[in-house]
Amino acid sequence: MDTITYLNHLATDFSLFFSYIWENLWSIFSVLLDFYNYAISFISGVISQFQAQSIEPFYTFSDNIIEIFEALPHWSIISTTLGASIMFIILLSTIKLFSKI
Repeated sequence: MDTITYLNHLATDFSLFFSYIWENLWSIFSVLLDFYNYAISFISGVISQFQAQSIEPFYTFSDNIIEIFEALPHWSIISTTLGASIMFIILLSTIKLFSKI
C-alpha cells in the first residue's frame, strides 16, 4: 500500500469518526440537559407547591375562650415558654431513648 492510499484511508477514517461524534453530540448533550431539566423542574415544583399551600389551623376556639387568653397578661410569652418546654422534654426523651440502643 503506498503512502497516498494510506493517508487517504486514514483521512476517511478520521472524517467518519468525527462525523459520527458530531452527529451524536447533540443527543449526548440533550440527555445531559434532560436530567438537569428534570431535576430543576422537580425542585421548583416542590418549592412552589410548599409556597402555595396555606396552612389551615385544625383547631377552632370560640370567641369566649379567645377573650380569656387575650385577657391574660403576657400570654404570648407564656405560650412560647410552654411550647419550648414541651419540645425540650420531647428532645430529652428522644435522646434518652436513643442512648438505650
